[in-house]
Amino acid sequence: MLESYLVLAALSHRPRNAEVVARRTGLTLLEVESVLLKAQKHDWVDQDYRLTEMGQAYLRAAKRKRRPAPATENLSEKYYPSTLRVPT
Repeated sequence: MLESYLVLAALSHRPRNAEVVARRTGLTLLEVESVLLKAQKHDWVDQDYRLTEMGQAYLRAAKRKRRPAPATENLSEKYYPSTLRVPT
């Protein structure tokens, strides 16, 4: 599933071919070609590997799913190195 997002994100910029997508994503050429076939089957890309409306919506939905970083607990008790503390 992560590979699908990577490939679709890489296809949102030119040039759009398997070799370039493989370099951009760090995936093997076989992995990219497999994802491209899946993407064409689901109508996420057209025959020129351009994102369709459905592919753009899939990528936007993935970006919205990002989870925010966990909040730091107990912000009132921040750590300060002893060399930066006010002398007592």
